[in-house]
Amino acid sequence: MSKIFLTDAPVVSNEEVANRIYRLKLRAPEFASENRPGQFINILTNPDGAPLWRRPFSIARISIDIIEIIYKAIGIGTNQMAGLQSGDAANIIGPLGNSFTVDIGERTPLLIGGGLGFAPLVVLRDYFVSRTKRPVLFIGALNADEHYYTDDPDADLNLSTDDGSLGFHGLVTEQLEQYLDEQEAGTEFMAYSCGPEPMMKAIAHICRDREIPLELSIEREMACGIGLCQGCSIEQHLPQKKFALVCKDGPIFNAMHLTFTD
Repeated sequence: MSKIFLTDAPVVSNEEVANRIYRLKLRAPEFASENRPGQFINILTNPDGAPLWRRPFSIARISIDIIEIIYKAIGIGTNQMAGLQSGDAANIIGPLGNSFTVDIGERTPLLIGGGLGFAPLVVLRDYFVSRTKRPVLFIGALNADEHYYTDDPDADLNLSTDDGSLGFHGLVTEQLEQYLDEQEAGTEFMAYSCGPEPMMKAIAHICRDREIPLELSIEREMACGIGLCQGCSIEQHLPQKKFALVCKDGPIFNAMHLTFTD
């Protein structure tokens, strides 16, 4: 289990990389050294008042002593974060939660993200690339303006948009199915996904039909991030415990354990 730290992390940069989507870099050496792919941090967006609760964000990338998160400015807390500048500091706790399974033998990793859901998969992509695997990435978005990850020479990158303004015209699940139908029989995969739950449910069905193991990074509001507030429960199938806490038991789950993927 990773050590958990609480610190005021200096802001290195905070840039808009797509429509209202930001990449925040924080200098946090303890977090960088302890983080495992799939874990997250909880950020206090305004130490002086509202909103009171912290906001959870996946650690998207690590560079030496810097951690990176990707977020969209859509509410009070994230709009406060959009105002952070170099020289400011963000109060963070983490790294929190469990992590993805990374020992997959000769299987090819499939990383499937919907919109901002690709954020927790970037660090997983980095892990596999650093170990000479070439992951296959699928990223879906409503339109071209929503895509913030558009180039990757070390992976097979597949982009899709609902309106056809960039890449495959259609849903990311449709592009995934097309790709899998074109693969040679006997090719083995390990799949990982994060994004809207209807998308992840569809991916679970695709993977179940093809006997592809699938892990999901689940998104919930997590005020405490350590299992105290009990506000982030998710239902599982028996013999797993009926309700798990996303912050403590997750955020990574075997897709076949969760009832919403039925």
